[in-house]
Amino acid sequence: MTAPIGTGPVSRQEALFGRWPWMTVRFLLPVLLLLLPAASRGQEGLSTLRGTVTDPSGGVMPGVEVTVEEVATGITLRKVITDNQGNYEVPALKEGTYRLTATRTGFKTLVENDIFIASDQVKRVDVQLEVGTTSTRVEVSGAANVIQTESGKIGSDFSGEQYQLAPMPANSYSSPLPVLATMPQIVTDAGNEFGVYMAGQGGANLDMGMDGVKEENLNTQTVNMEDVEEVKVEAVNNSAEFARIGYYNTITKRGTNQYHGEASYYHRNSALGARGFFEGTKPLKLYHTFNLSGSGPIIRDKTFFYGLWNAERVPEHSSFQDNVPTEKMRKGDFSSFLTGTVSSPCVKPGAGDPEFDTGAIFDPTTPHSITCSNTALNPAPVTIENPFVFNGQRNVIDPSRLSQLPLAVQENYYPHPNRGSPDSPVQNFEWIFPYPGDQYHADVLVTRIDHKISDKNSVYGRYSGYWPRYVLNNGDLPGLNWTRLRQSHSWAIVDTHVFSPNLVNT
Repeated sequence: MTAPIGTGPVSRQEALFGRWPWMTVRFLLPVLLLLLPAASRGQEGLSTLRGTVTDPSGGVMPGVEVTVEEVATGITLRKVITDNQGNYEVPALKEGTYRLTATRTGFKTLVENDIFIASDQVKRVDVQLEVGTTSTRVEVSGAANVIQTESGKIGSDFSGEQYQLAPMPANSYSSPLPVLATMPQIVTDAGNEFGVYMAGQGGANLDMGMDGVKEENLNTQTVNMEDVEEVKVEAVNNSAEFARIGYYNTITKRGTNQYHGEASYYHRNSALGARGFFEGTKPLKLYHTFNLSGSGPIIRDKTFFYGLWNAERVPEHSSFQDNVPTEKMRKGDFSSFLTGTVSSPCVKPGAGDPEFDTGAIFDPTTPHSITCSNTALNPAPVTIENPFVFNGQRNVIDPSRLSQLPLAVQENYYPHPNRGSPDSPVQNFEWIFPYPGDQYHADVLVTRIDHKISDKNSVYGRYSGYWPRYVLNNGDLPGLNWTRLRQSHSWAIVDTHVFSPNLVNT
């Protein structure tokens, strides 16, 4: 016996939503999950290599096999066939140096070496084949394009090799900001390295990224130039995939088929420097930077690693100068404020109107009203206070009236003067703070793994961590110190799959 539709056991979901809608949801959910990566935001920073293959007469050549190989890893990344117009296109390439090979029966094999592709670049390499056998190889060196002809973007790039050779001031904590200041179309505020402008645009109009993963502000805490292979700036005519006008991207280093290791040490010492013009004592200035990195294959032609440890130790001192009360002021004697010039609270004072020294201090407990002699110009009474006088000395407060609480604060937090004139409260105290004005201890750790799953699929994971420590002075006076431990972390897992030369999901 067949049960009619709608009878039989009913699940909780079917009771809530009905049988057919719930079955539809169960069917569509896996499909939606499969489509989700295509709808998610892709990785910016990948590049494209394109060109046209012609014969000796200049005619276009369809059906030519074009192979692109990454030189550093020896991995063949793409194999494409030119279309009816002789065009080829190889998308989703990372920054690096490549080798292009073009073959077709009846023509010599052409090998184009040393094709360098920057991040987020569309590069054209046109190829012309010669008549001959495919066993004959013609090798040429790929020259860099001087002018970008494939897009209207205006930008520039700065390589990690350039950074190693550049005289960056005090190593600048390995920040990319001093690097940006050296690049075209970029201007920084004087004295403020975080004030970055690209082609006149700044602040909310700028974005940054790391390995193509965008951040919504110019946070540079997890970017260490020791780990950077390239800094790429797009200042004008940015493409629609970027939310803002100006954008810069840092590309991290990665492993290759060769093992590489590097250890370096940077040192700065005040023994070789001059004392500051306004410094009474030259503070200790020491700076130590340690770099240790390594890279290579885990599985040749397939899996690669890269790692970096960067440490900064800054056991240096800072010199501070400030204004503190003189010895007389600490006891209530402000006679040094007197100027010898008098003024009156009355307009055009006459005989009998009060006059006070312009540097006088007044007793707030003695307010009273007076009538000025010139009532036409002073129709209302004027409220004044009596100037301080003690034992016949003007601008001196009776010591018995000094509150003990402010005196205790003064004694504990305001040091005695140690420089300058005894009666001058201007820049009369100098002291050496046993820490620098910025971080005194920092560690950076970067790890990256790249893996080739197949000719059409690759994946990598990268982690960057930054642990700085600070002891800072808040007010230029001893005793107003505070500590800070600020951490920054950045990680990315990127999978790139090429379905066809025109369809790439990252």
